[in-house]
Amino acid sequence: MAKRKKVMTMEFEKRRLGAGVIDVETPIENYEKKELKTRAAYFLLNGAPEFSVNAQGNGRYKLLAADKDFYAAKMTGATHITVRVYAFTDKNADIFSLLERLKKEDLGAMEEGYL
Repeated sequence: MAKRKKVMTMEFEKRRLGAGVIDVETPIENYEKKELKTRAAYFLLNGAPEFSVNAQGNGRYKLLAADKDFYAAKMTGATHITVRVYAFTDKNADIFSLLERLKKEDLGAMEEGYL
C-alpha cells in the first residue's frame, strides 16, 4: 500500500492586525524610498492588498511575503493591516514564503512549468 504524502493545510483566518505586531524579514533600508512612495500612493488610491502572515504564538506574526508592499502600506499611515493568518509549522511557512516570493519574480518557462 502506497504512503500518502502529508499535504500542507492552507486554511487561514482573515483579520485586521496592528502593523506593529507584524515582523518583517527584510529591512526597509533594502528598498528604494522613491519606489516605496510610489507604491504607497498607489495604495492610497486603490487600497492595499491583503498580506499573508504566520502566527508566532506570542502575539506576534511573521510576514510571509510582499515585504516591500507592507512597508509601502505602512507609509500610507495605516496602523492596521488586513491579513490572512496561517498556522504553519516553521518549515511550511518557509515553503509558502518561498512560493509567494517566486510568484513575484520573472521566471523562465522551465521554472513556471515546475510551479
